[in-house]
Amino acid sequence: MNSIQELEKQPAISTQIPILDFHQFTADQLLRAIQEVGCFYLKNCVPQNAIDQAFTNANGFFALPEAEKRQLAWKDGAALGYFYTKYNGDFREAFVFGEAVLTEQIDTDSTVAQQVHQHLADHPTFRDAVQQLFTACHDAGDRILKAIAIALNLPESYFSDRHPQQADYGLLHRYYEVSEPPQPGEARFEEHTDWGSLSLLFQDDNGGLEVCTNAGEWIAAPPLPNTPIVFIADVMQRWTNDKLRATKHRVLMPANARIPERYSLAFFLSPGDDTEIACIETCLDAGESPKYPPMLTKEFYKQKTEDLAKRFNGSK
Repeated sequence: MNSIQELEKQPAISTQIPILDFHQFTADQLLRAIQEVGCFYLKNCVPQNAIDQAFTNANGFFALPEAEKRQLAWKDGAALGYFYTKYNGDFREAFVFGEAVLTEQIDTDSTVAQQVHQHLADHPTFRDAVQQLFTACHDAGDRILKAIAIALNLPESYFSDRHPQQADYGLLHRYYEVSEPPQPGEARFEEHTDWGSLSLLFQDDNGGLEVCTNAGEWIAAPPLPNTPIVFIADVMQRWTNDKLRATKHRVLMPANARIPERYSLAFFLSPGDDTEIACIETCLDAGESPKYPPMLTKEFYKQKTEDLAKRFNGSK
């Protein structure tokens, strides 16, 4: 895995996706990027050291013995800890973390959360790296949410007040090296949208990410140094009555005989469980009705989880 610093040494990368600067962007620029393309890059929003340390420690975690990682496997319905999966002949593994397991004292009866918390306590360098990334991404996401609120003629804190840090979670992702050439149409991660409000995604230099623009065109989303790509997710689409659509994205298999391993870091901002997701009045045109009924965040996620289970059970 090459580091983000190595990306900085490479020639400038051309992309159709807007690149905004965290220190300079305006609400109008952000809204235009979302409406014209559907996503954007946001440079200078997370300290370089936080990104580098997170990638380095992700590499170290995934290098642990398989038995040690599987002690942290998802269970008890808790979306925390380690999971691995096989899709279209490609293996992936991930580590999911949230604020609950990063605090000094954990307050939950979840066995897996307690195990993940203990693992992080036993590996303080790993814990500090993901904590630094977690905090920086939340702060960046908070500013994005405030800009979206301003662009939609809402009070600046409308969304940020509804997104407590304890509802956020992060994901370290490793795609295994593949020695066999891919079959036509094979993907490392199939087309999907994210469930929450916003997502920030950092990539290593192996690429493969594509996004679907609002015009329905699939375009490459190459990795940029110190720069996540920001996606709108499903909850925000419901809130805005499809004015801001969730970004469809996928990771393709490169057309090589040897497909290298790939790492990515993702951060997801979500409303609190008991937040009602109801159509925002400023997102309704004259004579237009809400497309989605009001629903609590936890009800929406329960529905999505059930739909996903039906889909995978039906495919067996």
